[in-house]
Amino acid sequence: MPRSSLPPLSFTSTCLLSDPLSRAKVDVIVLHRAYLARPYKSLRNARERCRADGRRTSCVGAAHAFIVPSLDPLRVSGQEKREEGAVAEPEVAAQTALKQGDIVLVEYTLVEKESGKVVETTSEAVAKEAGVYSEESKYGPKLVVIGSGELPSGLEEALANLREGEEVEVTLPPEKAFGKRDPSKVRVIPARELSSRGVVPRVGMVVEVRGERGVVLSVGSGRVIVDFNHPLAGREVVCRAKLVKVLREPLEKVKGLLERRIAVEDIGVTIEGDTAAITLPYRLLYSSESLAALEQFARDVEMYVKEVRRVVLTSTLFERAAAEQKGTGGLEAAGGGQTA
Repeated sequence: MPRSSLPPLSFTSTCLLSDPLSRAKVDVIVLHRAYLARPYKSLRNARERCRADGRRTSCVGAAHAFIVPSLDPLRVSGQEKREEGAVAEPEVAAQTALKQGDIVLVEYTLVEKESGKVVETTSEAVAKEAGVYSEESKYGPKLVVIGSGELPSGLEEALANLREGEEVEVTLPPEKAFGKRDPSKVRVIPARELSSRGVVPRVGMVVEVRGERGVVLSVGSGRVIVDFNHPLAGREVVCRAKLVKVLREPLEKVKGLLERRIAVEDIGVTIEGDTAAITLPYRLLYSSESLAALEQFARDVEMYVKEVRRVVLTSTLFERAAAEQKGTGGLEAAGGGQTA
């Protein structure tokens, strides 16, 4: 295919770069199949090859990674110039892409492209540097179920073909991030609907109405205008992410799903056959919030851990100390035990 007739570079399922050929020389990019130069079996191999040659790299996640000659000259590490229009046959990537329902640990930072503001991050250091740190937030790798909608769809696509430990940076258009703005989601709410719950609406305030969260745009004449669009709807978002780990064993899947619902250290998890046994502190059984979290955990296991067919919860009401048991046993032996 002649270079002039190559397909445009845009954010699609086959291309994750917007306009690499107009920037400084970059030697590792992922492109539409028509742009193939020299195929490599993995993004990691391509990175290592370029770094060994002292070349810059700009790597994003996709099914294949390819060395693409710099524009001047059209040559990579002494390779002969490719004939214009020649298209190489891609090799099968030596990795298994993530699929729906896979459970992974991910580190990521989301930045609004226009303002440069960090809107979400799993890194405590990044949060502090950006001035968005919260003591109530839990930082560190986040457990995510692929396809569950916990991450923007474009970020899931970028993660899908990474290996453990690899990173990706990609700019997501609105439709791949938090959606386009929907005018129908800007609605007029009677002020009494909020005041009846003790809520005094103010401009910029986040309110919940009929199960939806929105931002108050204006207040007046007994009416409140609320925008139920996502705060980042209609905006481009820059995502930087790292695939930390793919959870493969049933035990680590169950533990991960439990820990994201209940942050309690003294919980035991074992698996025997197709049964997961959860031992938890008795105090949790008195908490309606904990019981709701356990119910959600059980649904997560049912949906995402196919190796487990049953979840059993156990709790110890009390446990006699070993020394006390020994002392009691001695008294009973000396006194001949109890009689009715």
